[in-house]
Amino acid sequence: MRSAVDADLAQYKAEIERYCPDVPDLIVWGRYCTHIGFPDQMTQRILAQQSVGFSGKLFSPEHNHKFSTEHSEAKLERDPEKKHRFILNIDGVSVFQ
Repeated sequence: MRSAVDADLAQYKAEIERYCPDVPDLIVWGRYCTHIGFPDQMTQRILAQQSVGFSGKLFSPEHNHKFSTEHSEAKLERDPEKKHRFILNIDGVSVFQ
């Protein structure tokens, strides 16, 4: 029974990548947004590639530090160099810079 479930799951994942190739990267970014401190409603808007204004604190796992802001804007944008990949920018700067 387990192998049938695994086969179904593998087929499901393959269909997602075939028909909705953006989804795997969007899921990664959704998890990242939640991890750094965005609430679900904001994360959903970010994943819809809408600009989201916010204030407060976000945690940077890259710097192992919390950053505060009075007014910032987050937006998920397509990576111009990699198809079906995205970059999260805060105030126009990639979160990895």
